[in-house]
Amino acid sequence: MLRVIDWLRSLTDCAANFAGSGVSEMKLLTRGILSLLLAPLACLYAQLAAAQVKIQPSNFNEKVIVQPTDEIRLTLDRLPAEEEGKLTIFIGRTDVTSQFRLVGTELIYQPGLFPLPSGATQVTVYLVKDNQWQEIAQFPLSVAPQKQSDGLIQPNLPSESKQPDAATPAEQQQPPTVEPTDRQSTDPSQPPEQPEASLPDLDKPVTNGSNQPQPEPSQPTQKPAQEPPKKTTQSDSIPSKPSTSAADLSNSFQPQPPLQPQSPAPDPIQAQPETPSSDFTITFKPRMNVTVKSQFLEQTSGNAPPSERPTFTDATVEAGFEAEISRGTFNLQSRFSTLGVTFQPEALRFAELGENAPRFDLSEYQINAKWGPVEFAMGHLCYGNHPFLLSNVCSRGVTFKVNLSDRIDLSINSMNATSLVGFDNFFGLNDFSNNITAATLGFQLIKNDFGGIRLEATVMDGKRKPIGDFNVGEVVDAEKSRGFGFRLFGTDNSGRLRMDVGYARSTFTNPPDRQLIDAGAGVDELVADEFEEAPFIEEPFVGEPIIEQPILEQPIVEPPLDPPIDPLPVEQPIVEAPIVEAPIVEAPIVESPIPEEFIEETNGTPEIQIVPVKPVTKSAFYADVSYDVLKDVNLGGNRTLSLTLNGRYERIDPQFQSLGATVTADQMRTVVGFNASISGASIQFQQEWLEDNLANVPTILKTKTRNTTLNVNVPFQNVLGSTSRFLPVLNYSYQRVQQVGANVPIPDLSGFDPTEIPNQINQQHQFGVQWLFDELSLSYQFSSSFQDNRQPSRENADFLNLSHQLSFSWQPSPQFQLTLGYNWSSAESKEEGITRFNSSPTVGLSWEFLKNLTLALNYNFTSDRDSRNQSFTRAIGLEAILTWRFTIFSGSGTQFPGSAFIRYSRQSNLNRDNVFGFSTDSTLQVINAGLSISF
Repeated sequence: MLRVIDWLRSLTDCAANFAGSGVSEMKLLTRGILSLLLAPLACLYAQLAAAQVKIQPSNFNEKVIVQPTDEIRLTLDRLPAEEEGKLTIFIGRTDVTSQFRLVGTELIYQPGLFPLPSGATQVTVYLVKDNQWQEIAQFPLSVAPQKQSDGLIQPNLPSESKQPDAATPAEQQQPPTVEPTDRQSTDPSQPPEQPEASLPDLDKPVTNGSNQPQPEPSQPTQKPAQEPPKKTTQSDSIPSKPSTSAADLSNSFQPQPPLQPQSPAPDPIQAQPETPSSDFTITFKPRMNVTVKSQFLEQTSGNAPPSERPTFTDATVEAGFEAEISRGTFNLQSRFSTLGVTFQPEALRFAELGENAPRFDLSEYQINAKWGPVEFAMGHLCYGNHPFLLSNVCSRGVTFKVNLSDRIDLSINSMNATSLVGFDNFFGLNDFSNNITAATLGFQLIKNDFGGIRLEATVMDGKRKPIGDFNVGEVVDAEKSRGFGFRLFGTDNSGRLRMDVGYARSTFTNPPDRQLIDAGAGVDELVADEFEEAPFIEEPFVGEPIIEQPILEQPIVEPPLDPPIDPLPVEQPIVEAPIVEAPIVEAPIVESPIPEEFIEETNGTPEIQIVPVKPVTKSAFYADVSYDVLKDVNLGGNRTLSLTLNGRYERIDPQFQSLGATVTADQMRTVVGFNASISGASIQFQQEWLEDNLANVPTILKTKTRNTTLNVNVPFQNVLGSTSRFLPVLNYSYQRVQQVGANVPIPDLSGFDPTEIPNQINQQHQFGVQWLFDELSLSYQFSSSFQDNRQPSRENADFLNLSHQLSFSWQPSPQFQLTLGYNWSSAESKEEGITRFNSSPTVGLSWEFLKNLTLALNYNFTSDRDSRNQSFTRAIGLEAILTWRFTIFSGSGTQFPGSAFIRYSRQSNLNRDNVFGFSTDSTLQVINAGLSISF
């Protein structure tokens, strides 16, 4: 209650500047509340916000599963200024900042010897200054199985512990956390306290910026004293759901504010230290974030159409609370988050309910209880640890877990089969015909310092109605599956051998749709049981005759081009060396006749038989093994050598499916490779063989694919043990993919022609070099890809793509940074004899000319034309953002951080087609602004 009063007081103080003097306390309070929505429009002209560093993942997202040895790439819009602080990056609970290298504006992490932790985890980026930790980004990361996971229950909403209003000196030494900005608007997270020396400056990458060689990429820095609690966001609990944060609903407005500092509680699923029975604590912390966004002006010219809302003012409010009750070994934690909007289409369930969607709704919640060996959780949860049967499914439901002994544990989960938000179906158990229920029994076979070896057995039963997730536009079918699976994974006592083996068997069916059955001429009684054969109902097609309208041809009038396009200078032809490939030895392709079981006679005439969908029971198996042949072998000084061999085999039967996992059925995959680290240089090699149509069905195309990849990274400063800034960082990657058709499907049933059977080879080379100095950085990237078609009648349908990228950055002071870039690419079609050319220069400027007041300018120009002068495209973009960060102080000393910005953008596009003689020219100019305050 006192915190709410502080909120109102702070609002009153903020509104006093606009309310004037001589106003009664009640009127001032009322005007302060109204100013929450109206005053921001006036503040924008006097107080403008500072843009924060923006980070986006380059090669992964919540829907992409990466391999344990894949790189992790993060792209920054700019480097943080020195007075802003230093970047610190965690993967899960491990500080891996020292293992990231900076290439241009991209941070790259290579797992090296030790692979990424398997399962669902988080990549969290903090901005640290004066021991103050601010989380600026967090991204979900899904890693293919490689090592033992953390556990069975994976809650996505950790609660938080109490944070006193006035921090004592001892408390001030702890790094507080800040609620996430940008797209992370839900859970705060607190990193471990670390000495400043352990936080490398990413403005000067570790590969070139220190006098001593940096730790190997394969050895992330562990912090045994304290670990950041595992933090999951709404994107983890509902992978396909867009963020419900105010920043996400602001239509891509650039700057976002730091939010109210919070102190997280321990992970509810991790073991908590026991406290005396007389120690009873209860905490309650409300929170709220208010965002106002407005577009003042939209001006269009030429062929640019106006938008549906050229001007608008919208507001969003995120509100919630965290609570915790503890006594002895009992601990209860809860967290609730709601979202309110003024613009109806931004409501959480607008895609599902349309105009009936409530503007204020429940976005997510979680309740966790632990009493000794028993744990219970409800709300938005994630469950499942089998990659082929039940893999980290997230929805609303309940989970129960009990540790039967120090080696055996049992967990049971039941959740809604589709993603949920809103107050309806609060427990997620209202409809068991749209539900997934599963149980997992785990047994720790061997214990050691590396996690030991664990055996898990899982059973699941799932049913899904033909309805999509609340925010996904898709056409879905009713599905049912039930199955069981085993998984054995772990590490030996030496830590060198790691293995992960799994088997799953699932019965899957598409039950009949009652609406389709009701339309089948009175056959309501034909409702199949859940795993019985579904009836096939076919109705004759009755259609009306189609009346074709006569086509009236109009003469084409070619308008003159003004200004005329200069002819493209004649370029030298690209001479390529012939590619000599070792052929894949295959059995001869034989066309199969139509099998007799597919043919039946009707009135003496043979016809193709159509069969209904039947339930199928299929299996899937995988085995993943890696071994450290050489582990940190000392080569003298600080140089070491490491070598890891890895291999994977998986076979997924045709038609294998499970509601709890996303798998590609009907394929056999074999992968072998190695990872090597030599004195700071890293080499990764992988060879993959893939084959589908395992049952050799004569009506389905069978393909065989071979994929070869190689990645090399050489930081010469580390390799040579030198501190010369003129030594660059080199990187090279190569990929070759060959795919061929191994059969000719029956043409009468498949529609395939023998000339359509694929036979293609794709090759890609990428090379990069980068120099880093105190104030300057220079990088160059080159890529070449060649597509070689070898199928009959398509031998000349080849493509060659070339790309050059040059970037330059100059930062003479923390307050000023200038970036220049130039991209040039060509795409040549051998068959058509035409080449398209694209060039794109870019300029970026960031200047903090006053404290907390920053001006950012971005300019880009793109030109696209072809060698025959058939078409021409030009796009010019200009953006200017003035931002200001501020803090509101209440009478009780509470700080309310916020930010405001005003943005101008201009985008023009010119398109000309010289073949058909038409052109379009459009320009769009927009001025918008926004304000965000956290309480």
